[in-house]
Amino acid sequence: MIDTRERPVDMALHFAVERFLVDEAALLDDGHFHAWLALMAPEVRYWMPAQANRSRKDAAKRIDDGGSLPYFDETWEHLRQRVARLDTGIAWAEEPPSRTRRFVSNFRITHAEDGLIRAKTNLLLHRSRRENNVQQFVASRDDRLRPEGESFLIVARTIVLDATTIPAQNLSVFF
Repeated sequence: MIDTRERPVDMALHFAVERFLVDEAALLDDGHFHAWLALMAPEVRYWMPAQANRSRKDAAKRIDDGGSLPYFDETWEHLRQRVARLDTGIAWAEEPPSRTRRFVSNFRITHAEDGLIRAKTNLLLHRSRRENNVQQFVASRDDRLRPEGESFLIVARTIVLDATTIPAQNLSVFF
């Protein structure tokens, strides 16, 4: 559903945000994790809530913002520690590193009530490791962006996987 309190952005801003998010995906796919981390605001919340199967009448309760343990609920410091761990060469879940390809699409970009820019997108993340270990993650993302010079900082990212169970042995990649 479209939030009527949010106004669409003009074409130039829409293109700038779209380009930013596509370039962000390329940084991750190319393993430039420190450059990716620099796109995060100091107060970032990187959140992936668990999703539950619910009946149609309880569909609004699929995602729990309170009681359920999320897959991720990280701050900038948590993200920094994850990036630093990848630098050690002993992060077992990423040794050898995953090969990833991110497809970001269905850009819906608006001015949010809080003065930030809201970018709702779909994400397909293809991940392969070793010879036969292949996963695909399909998710929606809801980002809050703050203009920063000629670019943006990610203030908040909510990732909601379509699957209610994780099709992988770990979640060591960034979404």
